[in-house]
Amino acid sequence: MIGSNIGDNMKKISVKTIYLLALISIGLISLGVGSTFAMFTATTNLNDSITILTDLDYTSDIIELFEIKIEPTGLVDTITTSVCNNSHDDKNIVVWYQNETGIEVAFGQGDQNVLEDKFLEAQDCGQFDLAFINRSDTYKRLIVGVSASTENVVLSSKMKPVSSSLELSVAEKIRYIYLYGSLNEIVADTSYNANTDAKLISLSNTDYNNIRYYGSNPNNYIKFNCEEYPNTNCETWRIIGIVDGKVKLMRSVSIGEYSWDSSEGSIGGTGTEVMGNDSSNNSKVEFLDNNIYDTSAVPIAAANNGHGINEWSQADIMKVLNPGYEMNSDTIPLLRNNSIVSYVRTAPISNSLYYNSGSGTCYNDQKQGTTSCDFTNISFFSGIKNNVATKGKIAEVTYHTGGLPSAAVSPLEAFHGERSNLTVSNPADGITRTTTWTGRIALPYSSDYAYATDLSLCNKTLANYYNSSCKSNNWMYSLFGTTKSTWLLTPSTASASAAYNITNIVLNQKGSMNDSAMGGASTAAQIFPVLYLSDDAIIDSGDGSSSSPYTLKP
Repeated sequence: MIGSNIGDNMKKISVKTIYLLALISIGLISLGVGSTFAMFTATTNLNDSITILTDLDYTSDIIELFEIKIEPTGLVDTITTSVCNNSHDDKNIVVWYQNETGIEVAFGQGDQNVLEDKFLEAQDCGQFDLAFINRSDTYKRLIVGVSASTENVVLSSKMKPVSSSLELSVAEKIRYIYLYGSLNEIVADTSYNANTDAKLISLSNTDYNNIRYYGSNPNNYIKFNCEEYPNTNCETWRIIGIVDGKVKLMRSVSIGEYSWDSSEGSIGGTGTEVMGNDSSNNSKVEFLDNNIYDTSAVPIAAANNGHGINEWSQADIMKVLNPGYEMNSDTIPLLRNNSIVSYVRTAPISNSLYYNSGSGTCYNDQKQGTTSCDFTNISFFSGIKNNVATKGKIAEVTYHTGGLPSAAVSPLEAFHGERSNLTVSNPADGITRTTTWTGRIALPYSSDYAYATDLSLCNKTLANYYNSSCKSNNWMYSLFGTTKSTWLLTPSTASASAAYNITNIVLNQKGSMNDSAMGGASTAAQIFPVLYLSDDAIIDSGDGSSSSPYTLKP
């Protein structure tokens, strides 16, 4: 136990810092009498690291203290501190801080964290980087201490040893990486700030709520949808970035090809097509117990022709991806030679199958054409695993579903368009369009795809992302592949039945965004689910690389 006479050493503390003795007495009482002190006060701001030099020049037990004023930004900040042992004795070293709610301190990423080894030889100096974060909503005065002794150092209960690393949420980690390196300006459709080493780009130098990974292969790999966390039977997903303040993930493999939405042929039109009941038509009708009925007069609509409705809140694929539609059923037409001959009245379809790892029926064509869909295959097409651990990590958030009039938009125009009130005008289907939706799982925004490319090499509109510099430097396109188109969340304002996709069916436009190449929302295209992590999703290990993806604590 450290000990000597406090009163004999009061003169070592300047008058202006005596008031802090009340704060630090928690440690002094525990350490006993006879310790020597030195007090240094400093204020540090984000990216404004300071160096504090202290000297452990006594043979007896030592406490060196300094104070840091931390803003309530929720961002990781760092300082560098040097400590010299000018005595003739080797010292055991413990770096600690006053335990206070909302504050966490750890050794930083520096290469010279000598004091992390808790030993300093005589006549030697050691340097350590401290990383700290203030998660509260008020300024905090952080008191950090370095305690030294020729014997074991014993701290009081309120003196918390600095840990080897911060326990950070995924969002905190991304911000830390982004701010730790040097930031450079990228000028494209507007001016952006980017950590070009980490491949992270922000809308501005003060916007820490919208930071995206970009480039051909950034370190944005993460293990998710595990049977058990951190790494039992997990899938590898990719981190889109921090979007609207939350971490957004995308599954790295498509779950199959399905319609964005499909609809009856009657939607949006008038008139009827008479099927008739004569001998030439009777053969078209199949009776399955009481589940179908004959339609001798089926309404037909040229306005929609079953191509779907681009309103996400009722989209068929939304009902596949999200909970709450377990009892969903539709009146499904029975087709013969592309003509409706009867309806299955209450067939279950699109009923939360992906969210619950189920199997059943999904839409994949116009006029409510269907296919079987199976999300029970744990090795490939697995849905969200039925455990509290994974589903508890998926946040319910508000997605932006504003539309775009054209694919000839820049990344920033796409970003603002999604957050606008733009919708298709006076749709013939009579369905009111909305510009936000609250739920758990959706599809990538158009801006997610736009910002996944290296804008320093691709200063194009999304309609021109077929450019080789855009495609080859876009990690998201590398997942979508070159043979199949992929649905995005963003609807078109030019058509009531169109949503945007990344097309791969038009030879000279592969990789570009398009709302018409596929013919409507009912066309089957790849589905890459996206979701937002809950704020309490904490990193367990990994560096985000393909060989060492981030893992999450249980």
